[in-house]
Amino acid sequence: TQIWVNEFLDHGVNTFHLQHETAYQQGGDFFIFFAPKDAFSRREPITEEISSAVIDQTQDILTRVKEMGLRQDQWAIYITDEPKDQDMDTVIAYGQLIRSVDPTIPFYVTVPWDDGKEITIRGVEKLVESGLIDIWQPYWYNAWAGHGVWELLKQTGKPIWIYEILANGPRNPNCG
Repeated sequence: TQIWVNEFLDHGVNTFHLQHETAYQQGGDFFIFFAPKDAFSRREPITEEISSAVIDQTQDILTRVKEMGLRQDQWAIYITDEPKDQDMDTVIAYGQLIRSVDPTIPFYVTVPWDDGKEITIRGVEKLVESGLIDIWQPYWYNAWAGHGVWELLKQTGKPIWIYEILANGPRNPNCG
């Protein structure tokens, strides 16, 4: 574990979503905690049982943050990965539930490219309007795709981190 953390740090990676304590001890700067399981991976309505589990898991994250001594600008909860339009209401509801534990919890989200079907600028607009997200991480493709997502995210005034995966090269020629 410590070996890959050191390799990442030696090559300029300073954001960690796993092995938080080890990365912190070795000089990591920013730590992403996955949202409670039910919030991150499910797209179903919140039941009383799920609500209780999400609150407990959120409190566990806050305990880890406190034990590590992280400042507010050193961490965020990764609310979900590339939400589709049909999931935005549920994602927002989970975000509100998590923030009910502590309204200062910062959220991070990955925003996929606009495929014009399941993921459109309308879904991203809904997430922007919710005011929940503190760090946006769209695919780099969004910067020049022309569908307006990049401009919309810039208007939020929140940090924008970009990412891309090699597999997108064949799907999106501008990514190669």
